[in-house]
Amino acid sequence: MKEGIKKSYEEWLACRNREVDPGFLVKWTIRVTMISSFGGRYGRGFIEGNKNCKLHLLWDPEGAFADFLDSKKRSNVAAVEGRFEGVTENGEVIIEVIGVKSPH
Repeated sequence: MKEGIKKSYEEWLACRNREVDPGFLVKWTIRVTMISSFGGRYGRGFIEGNKNCKLHLLWDPEGAFADFLDSKKRSNVAAVEGRFEGVTENGEVIIEVIGVKSPH
């Protein structure tokens, strides 16, 4: 497993097991798989390279991540900075995205 993916997995696992406090900052490369059609404020995805690391994503509809998602040139992969907010009943780690850039 690549070092960056391994670190992201370890952080994701700590979040899922609630071993870190809400507000814990993460920097992960993610793949977005679904965006809400109701306001576009949430979505789902996973850590790039590990589909088992499922994410529930929240973001400010006026923020940079929304702009990134709306970009005509976007891919569904992004390097994000976010805050851990909790875990869904399905075991998805909830992250509020506060920053984004292209992963390349």
